[in-house]
Amino acid sequence: MRRRMIGVELTRSGLAAVELRKSRGGLVLEKAAATEFQAEEDISGVLRAFFEKHGFSRRSVLSVAPPDNRVFLSQIQTTLPRVQQVRSVLRSQIEDSVPLRFEDIIADISDDRHGGWGHDEQKNLLAVAMSRVALSSVTKAFRLAGLSPVRITPAVSALNTMVRCSSMDIQGKDFIVLHFDQTRTFMVFYKKGSQALVRTFGPIGFDGGGGGDTGVFAREMGMGWRLLFGKMAPDEVPVLISAGEADKKTPFFKSLPGRLSFLSINSQLKGEKPLKTGYQIAAALALEAAEGGRPNFLQVVREEEQAKKKPVPHIIAACVLTLLLVASGVGRSWIAYSRLEQENARLEDDIAETFGSVVPGHRDVYRPVETLQGELKDLQQRRDGLIAALGRQSSPVAVLSEFYRNLPKDHQIDIESINVDANSIRIFGSTGSFTEAEDLRKLILESDVFESADISFPGRRSATQVRFQLDASIRLQ
Repeated sequence: MRRRMIGVELTRSGLAAVELRKSRGGLVLEKAAATEFQAEEDISGVLRAFFEKHGFSRRSVLSVAPPDNRVFLSQIQTTLPRVQQVRSVLRSQIEDSVPLRFEDIIADISDDRHGGWGHDEQKNLLAVAMSRVALSSVTKAFRLAGLSPVRITPAVSALNTMVRCSSMDIQGKDFIVLHFDQTRTFMVFYKKGSQALVRTFGPIGFDGGGGGDTGVFAREMGMGWRLLFGKMAPDEVPVLISAGEADKKTPFFKSLPGRLSFLSINSQLKGEKPLKTGYQIAAALALEAAEGGRPNFLQVVREEEQAKKKPVPHIIAACVLTLLLVASGVGRSWIAYSRLEQENARLEDDIAETFGSVVPGHRDVYRPVETLQGELKDLQQRRDGLIAALGRQSSPVAVLSEFYRNLPKDHQIDIESINVDANSIRIFGSTGSFTEAEDLRKLILESDVFESADISFPGRRSATQVRFQLDASIRLQ
């Protein structure tokens, strides 16, 4: 492990970076800094000037989180027993849930567990995705700045590192993580110790403004729990909170449900001054740079490139050629010992050269059958995963069609935006009265497509328009 590691969190209009140094006594906070920039600015130039101004080491191992608007999150369900099998069919499972072409999707699981599950166990997992164009833009900016990230991962996945750094015994359990900073709020639901559902909100104003209503926030927690588990959250559900030191003392947290505990990456760092809230995710990214693990969009690209070097026809041709050459050598065993020695030496050189050229990475030419079996077994697992994943997709088009079919014809309802994922639909709009909005919620519940529906009212749009937010869960098929 290198002695220095850096985490960089990018946002739409700025970045925050933390550099850590490994010492005998633990991790030392070397420096933390942030800057803002305009959307049209050259990001590579911003990075180059930023690293020079604050003295960040260019030889450190580097982990980066792209802006949240470049990353897509999707909840998936699977019974596949191995993580690698889940990843092999991930693009097929989320194709209808992300606004990207299939060939443009780079996807991974927002979880770094490497163990297996039971064959019949139903699992809820969080898939993270990014377009190839967006990933190329980020890597190009760092490359032009003279920097080479080893990991590009969503900011929300860094919360896994913060959970691991805590002293709480929650491995394999169901719990909630809340992260608050100046740019947004993450509400993350974990099922059996794995990220399964994420809800993102704007920054919370703990002084009473900016959505700092405990009752509304608690209701959102309850809705998310019902969406994932199909029931109300237990009274003592563990709730892990990442927030500023001053914010922890506000009345906001006193009324939140669950058994509250506070997370902080500061417990892993040496130093007198604690790391500020806005740098918590960047510090977690720095730790991830040293530890490796998943998710990592760069690793997904590397694995795809390696897979292209092992085409099936070449593997079969290499195996057949090897077996024929070996049989030919056995059939000429009656030849004089000296001639056989010379011929075998020539054949072995030919086999090694041919086998190594068509099956890169495999040099054991004396065990061609075992090598082929290993390659075919990997392909079989991918095939089984694809078959197991068929038929599990939800159709956002069908859900939207059902929603618009249920719109009351005699009501004045304006739809502002609609967000659909595999299990829920969220509608923002306005209507002429609270009664009309409630009529819409009742009609939604009468549909066979939707299982539950909750409605809230953020406020009036005008004197004659009432704004509403409708959250409905999709009935599992």
